[in-house]
Amino acid sequence: MKYCLRKIPFYILWIILFGSISLFGQDPDAAQNIPKEPFPKPEILKKWVPTNSFPTITLPENLLPHLAITNADIAEFHQLLSEKNTGIFKLWNDICGELKVIDVSQNGDCLEYSDYALGSQYSLDLHKYSNINSNIFLSKTRFSVTKKSPQSSQFLMDLGKREWSEINKKTKEVVELSKIKMINRYGEFQMNKILESDELKNNRIALSYPAAPNHIFLLRSVFWGNRENLIWQRETIYAFQLVNLKNNIATIIWKEINSKWV
Repeated sequence: MKYCLRKIPFYILWIILFGSISLFGQDPDAAQNIPKEPFPKPEILKKWVPTNSFPTITLPENLLPHLAITNADIAEFHQLLSEKNTGIFKLWNDICGELKVIDVSQNGDCLEYSDYALGSQYSLDLHKYSNINSNIFLSKTRFSVTKKSPQSSQFLMDLGKREWSEINKKTKEVVELSKIKMINRYGEFQMNKILESDELKNNRIALSYPAAPNHIFLLRSVFWGNRENLIWQRETIYAFQLVNLKNNIATIIWKEINSKWV
C-alpha cells in the first residue's frame, strides 16, 4: 500500500506532462475551429420559420395596365437602369390611406378604388408588390415604411434634390445612416430606441415623408432571411426617386446602395 501511495504523485506528474506535450503538438488553429456556443435566440427567432417562398399579392386586373413598365419608361431612364442593382416600378397612390370608416358622400373615389391599395406597396428586395423585405408604401402622396414589424426594422431619409452620381456607399448621409444601431447583439430589433432617438425627433430620419418629386430618398432596412437553411438578418440600403406622378400613378426608379448579412 505504501508503495502504491508513493507512485501516485509520479502518475499525476506524468499525466500533466503528457497532456502538455499533446496540447503543444496539436494544430494551433484547432482551438479556433471549436464551435462556440451561440447566443440564446430571442423568442421571435424561435417562432418564425424562414422560407424561400413569399406570398404574392394579386393585384386588381383593371389596375395592372396602369402599373406596367413601358419601353418608353425604360428608354427615358436607360442611363440609371443600365447600372447593376437598379430598377423601375410604379405605385398606385393610395387615396384611402388608413381610413377605417369611409363616408360615401365624401370618399366616393376612395371606396371605388379601395382594392387598388394593393398596388401601393412594393418590396425593393423581392422586386414585387409586397409588404415585407425593404418595402415602401405610397399613400396620400407620402412615402412610408412600417412603424413596427416582428420581421423587419426600417426607416427613411430625404436627401432632397440630388444627382444619382453623388449617391454611393461613401456618401456622407449613407455613412451616417449606416451608423444608427438597428439590432442588438442578440439579433433583436431596436425600433423602440429608434422611435425615441434624436435622429427621429430632429427629422434627420423618419418613417414617413412627403413624396416630393425628384427628391432622392434612402431606405435602410433589416429583415429576417433564409441563408443556407439558417436564420440570418439581411441589412440593405436603397436609394429611390419619384420621377413622375400622373393620374395617381407614381413612377419610381431605385438603386441598391449596400447589402450585407449581419
